[in-house]
Amino acid sequence: MKPLGGTFKFAARRGLATHNPVALLTGDERPTLTRREHRELTPAELEKLLAVASRYSYFPLVRTAVYTGLRLGELLGLTWADVDFDRAEIHVHRQWTTGGGFSEPNTPSAVRRVVLAPELVRFLREHKARSRYSTETDFVFASKRGTALGHRNVCRAFTEIVKSRG
Repeated sequence: MKPLGGTFKFAARRGLATHNPVALLTGDERPTLTRREHRELTPAELEKLLAVASRYSYFPLVRTAVYTGLRLGELLGLTWADVDFDRAEIHVHRQWTTGGGFSEPNTPSAVRRVVLAPELVRFLREHKARSRYSTETDFVFASKRGTALGHRNVCRAFTEIVKSRG
């Protein structure tokens, strides 16, 4: 409904439509979304997912996602300055948008510190040591050119990883 409402609003402003019919809908006339049930992976499924993901270049991102629960935009927006190895924390204070820029998190509670397990601290230290992009301003999960990874590419890769885990 939101894209349709925005389209009609634009058309009405430009004189291409007389009004925005979406704006006239009452709450009970608007369709409601049914949320899909979320299911947690079992430890065995998680192990299998990580084993398959280890064959992909996105493995550091997938492993960090699994162990931290960070959202995709939060992961893509991380720079090395956000990783505090001494305190074993990641500081989440922004996200990388699908439009290709930083934005504030959607809610104040999304700004937080996420505690890292010791094995993830070791893994991220090794990832940083292997990376050609390891200055404080570089992305933790950088493209081959050092830029932020794109949402679509990561989602495609993750879909492939999930499908190939059997």
